[in-house]
Amino acid sequence: MNYQPLTPESPCLPTILPHVRETIPTLPITPPSVDFDSETESVLSTAVHVLLTEATALSHLSRLYQTEPIARNGFVNAVNCVAASIRNGGKLVIAGVGKSGKVGEKLVATMNSLGILTVFLHPVEALHGDLGSVRQVSDKRQQNGWKSSQLMGYKNDTILLITFSGRTPELCALIPHLPPTVSLIALTAHDSPANSPLTRSRPDSILLPAPIHESEESSFGMSAPTTSTTVAMALGDALAVAIARKIHTVEGRGPREVFKSFHPGGAIGMAPLVQGPPLMLALGTQLSSMPLLPPTTDALSTLDVVMAAVQAPKGWLRFSPDVVLPPRRIKQLRDMTLPIALVPNLGVNKDSWITVPAQSTVEEVLAWVLSVRSDPTKCFLDPGAVFGLVEDGEVNALVEVEQLFE
Repeated sequence: MNYQPLTPESPCLPTILPHVRETIPTLPITPPSVDFDSETESVLSTAVHVLLTEATALSHLSRLYQTEPIARNGFVNAVNCVAASIRNGGKLVIAGVGKSGKVGEKLVATMNSLGILTVFLHPVEALHGDLGSVRQVSDKRQQNGWKSSQLMGYKNDTILLITFSGRTPELCALIPHLPPTVSLIALTAHDSPANSPLTRSRPDSILLPAPIHESEESSFGMSAPTTSTTVAMALGDALAVAIARKIHTVEGRGPREVFKSFHPGGAIGMAPLVQGPPLMLALGTQLSSMPLLPPTTDALSTLDVVMAAVQAPKGWLRFSPDVVLPPRRIKQLRDMTLPIALVPNLGVNKDSWITVPAQSTVEEVLAWVLSVRSDPTKCFLDPGAVFGLVEDGEVNALVEVEQLFE
């Protein structure tokens, strides 16, 4: 294939590194063992204990939804109920107070990003006028004798109440004022609808059990919402993904495409929607991100260079705007006391960069590299060579030739 522009095929570089294996061992990344004092050990022990406890709770929750009929049926019914509301012009309304309310607010954001119209309703504000945001089927249909199963989801909202105890007073006070045609889902720690005041008061309600394997008081010596909010958050995420897959079934407009269309900002928005062949740009390290060594470069030792590279993005450093130190060359340093001025072939000058378009695919460039290396008259692609990725006529990122073989 033909790359434009390509660095002209030049004679052998006089400063090429000695021939080495294609795969050069990386520096060890296992941190050295450090002796911590007892206070530090206590802090770390607490952190690990919390993480393991919450991981165990999630494992128990997964097992519950793999085996227990009430949980499994409740989840399926909840997905179908919300999907019916969305498809028929309704929405999901989520209510909760305290930490459960915060879980609800996060879930609202997740649902909306997946194209599931959702609003948050504070139960206290609901009793002071915000209840008007809950949409219900017209009274005419009720008067005409429509059954509740027929009314479910028909331009109706579905309301999801989140409460670990299942008896939060503010939510219990809200129940009698909810329209009877609005479907109710309760996400609580209870394992049966008969055990929660929320679901007992509405026989047609749907229960989503979210229990924890041991009380937070037992786990951490206090009842602060920790494990309980973790399992509620996880179950809410599971519900959001399942609903998105239920309602977004048009080819080319699935959950992934819908999410992308509602999330144009940030790194997610910048990511390509359709995954094509990997591009050179994806392998590149931006020149602007490479730390510039101090002007007193000649006074630096190889140890100084290695320490700077460890902290640099992908291990790249710069001697100057036109001279770079690639990671693999740095990793070949052995004598940590040697001044870098005495290390030959460490830097790669801009004149030696092999330029290719940044939008070239890795497969194309790799095929070209192999073809060049098969020609004994060409030696400018020896190990240690550097590609300059060209965008808008400028080299903005660099790639080591060895990266193509990883």
